[in-house]
Amino acid sequence: MTTLQKIAIVTSTGWLLLLPLSAQTTSVSQDQTLHINQIQVIGTHNSYHAGLAPGEAALLRRQQGRLYQVIDYRHPPLDQQLTAGVRQIELDIFPDPHGGRFSHPPVTSPAASGDPNFDPDGETLKPGFKVMHLQDLDQRSTCRTLVHCLAIVRTWSRQHPEHLPVFILIDCKTARIAAPSGGVIFESMTPVLFDALQREILSVFPPGEIITPDQVRGAHATLLEAISAGGWPTLAAARGKVLFLLDNLDLASVYDRGDGALRGRIGAPRIDRLADEQQLPNRFTRRREP
Repeated sequence: MTTLQKIAIVTSTGWLLLLPLSAQTTSVSQDQTLHINQIQVIGTHNSYHAGLAPGEAALLRRQQGRLYQVIDYRHPPLDQQLTAGVRQIELDIFPDPHGGRFSHPPVTSPAASGDPNFDPDGETLKPGFKVMHLQDLDQRSTCRTLVHCLAIVRTWSRQHPEHLPVFILIDCKTARIAAPSGGVIFESMTPVLFDALQREILSVFPPGEIITPDQVRGAHATLLEAISAGGWPTLAAARGKVLFLLDNLDLASVYDRGDGALRGRIGAPRIDRLADEQQLPNRFTRRREP
């Protein structure tokens, strides 16, 4: 089941949502006057999802029919989605600081012998965040590591330097996700793991290609002061760049170290209530297509 979603940034005075803009035909004058909080973009959910191999599909259809119906879909590779006009992607990440934690998903063992190798390049053996939907059950991805996924986006971005900003939602999967009996258990995100996440992102995207909270704040004392003064970047300033958004309500205070200012962080967490925008202007909210 393929899901499209739209995303908008919360401003200090509320939303201003326009019709989706063409990826490459925005006029120069519009670029100079429109800011990134004044646009909508089309996005995909579980953007990395490569679907199930035939043997895995047959196994899950027999043993977990309801789950099979939910996860039986696939997306094109990330660069193909971007070329088609998608400007928001979502990546589910799992911490694997030592490597190998997710290298042998049980669903691949009893599946049909003709299924393609789950990880032919051994990417999951390396330390770093992995990208997948459900540990043990639904791990096939068009890019198995966060670094690999981001590298695909950056290569496309460099090839299309005038593109509208790409919003990259990061969904940190945590230990609250139930694993099958005997399945992989992993830790929840901590400040240390968030530091590691930031290092991985910066290993692919240099700071100059990311719109960060510090850049938006500029010389202002606070983010609220900055965006109240029109501090969101214009489209002209944002073209060719990316924004990182943390799609975890329960991890926001861990991510921003509890001070709410996001100093030194390169992404912004999510809120769900417009009433929070005055207190949390450095957050974003999302709205799924019905």
